[in-house]
Amino acid sequence: MEKLGLSVILSIMMLMIPLIAQSKEGIPDHAVSIEQDNTYKQLSEEDPTIEPSEEVKALLADAKIEIDNPALIKLLNESTFSFSFCFRVSS
Repeated sequence: MEKLGLSVILSIMMLMIPLIAQSKEGIPDHAVSIEQDNTYKQLSEEDPTIEPSEEVKALLADAKIEIDNPALIKLLNESTFSFSFCFRVSS
C-alpha cells in the first residue's frame, strides 16, 4: 500500500512539472532592460574611424568575410607583414 501511495504522489508531481515550467513570472514595471547595454557596443563620438593601410586593404579584399572591427583593423595597421615560404606576422 505504501508503494502505491508513493507511486501516486510521484506521478502527480511528474505531471505538475510541465505546468510549473510554463508559468512565467512577470517582470516588474520598475525594472529596466539592460539587454541592449550587454549585447551591443555603443560607439561614441570620440571613437575615431580607423582607415586600413594599403597592405591591410589588400588583405581585407582577399578575405571571405567582411571585416569591419576597428580594433582588428588597428592591430593589422600596426603589424608588419613578411611574405616568405611560411607566412609570418610580427607586431
